[in-house]
Parts: sequence; structure tokens; C-alpha cells
Amino acid sequence: TLISTHVGLGKICLLMQDTAINQDLKGVILPQSVDKMFFAAWYKSIADYVISNGKGATVKGVTMKFVNDLKIPIPPINDQQRIVAELDCLNEMIALKQEQLKEFDKLAQSIFYNMFGDPVTNEKEWDVIELGDKCEVTSFKRVLIEDVVDSGVPFRVEFYSNFVNIVKHLFTKGALPKMTEST
Repeated sequence: TLISTHVGLGKICLLMQDTAINQDLKGVILPQSVDKMFFAAWYKSIADYVISNGKGATVKGVTMKFVNDLKIPIPPINDQQRIVAELDCLNEMIALKQEQLKEFDKLAQSIFYNMFGDPVTNEKEWDVIELGDKCEVTSFKRVLIEDVVDSGVPFRVEFYSNFVNIVKHLFTKGALPKMTEST
């Protein structure tokens, strides 16, 4: 098992073969009482702590003393393996949810495209105006927490923020993607 103590601070690598390393990496030889996947999960859980303790002007790093002084809880090996299995299950669920979010994003783009058409080609042949001709354009009003309400004016957070995020996402790409059979 390798951990980075300089470039890539906070990262870990599980090795499956003999490997040569440089001064930025430290080898951790685990006793039989520590499951390597448990160790990896634990180290990933403290990565922010390791990174926040990095010292250096351009490349942050930690010392061997810092690494040696890290405290790791060591439950019985069966508990370590159970914890790893539960974390693996959670990671699979997270990956599935991320895929679902990508599909919802495609759905939102498709619905928007069906409703408004391609804003670049104006395929629905709607009138196009300059914003300043029909709207008053003013400087941004900062929304204070006391301005946010559950219903009514001036801001209904759940609708406004979701709509703005969808529109911003779709228009920052330059043009909306074409709808396909799968969307």
C-alpha cells in the first residue's frame, strides 16, 4: 500500500505487484490484523485532514513523523471486512444514483428542447427581440435570507433555483443537444 506525502497529498494506492517509488510516496506494510481495503477506506476518510496539514510554499507535504503519528482504529478483522462490504454497497448505490442524475439531466434537456426548440436555429420561428426592448434591465438585487419565502413574491426558492439551474446548464453549452430516440 502506498500513500502520497507530497504531490497528490492524501491519495492512496493499493499495489498488486512489486513497485519502485520516489520520495513523494511512502510504503505502508500492513500487519495481518489490518485489512488492506479497510485501511484504504480509513485513509480516504482522513484525506482532507492529511491535506489540511500539508506544509510548503508551492507543493504541500507531510512529514514521516506526521504519518507515523496518525491514529487508526483497529476493530477485529471480521468487523473491518463487514465495514468494507457496507462501504462497497454504499459506493455502488452512489454510482447508481449518479447515473440516474445523468439520465434526469438528459430528460430535462429533452423536455426543454421539446418545449422551446433549438434556441440557436429558432426552429419554432418565434419572434426574436432584444432583451432591452421589452424588459427593464437593472443591476442585480442581492437576495437576502429575509427575502426568501415559501410562497408568493419575491423569491420561491425551490422553483426559482431549480429553473435557473436547468436553464443555465442548458444555455452554457452554447446550444441544446438534439433529441435522440433514447431521450
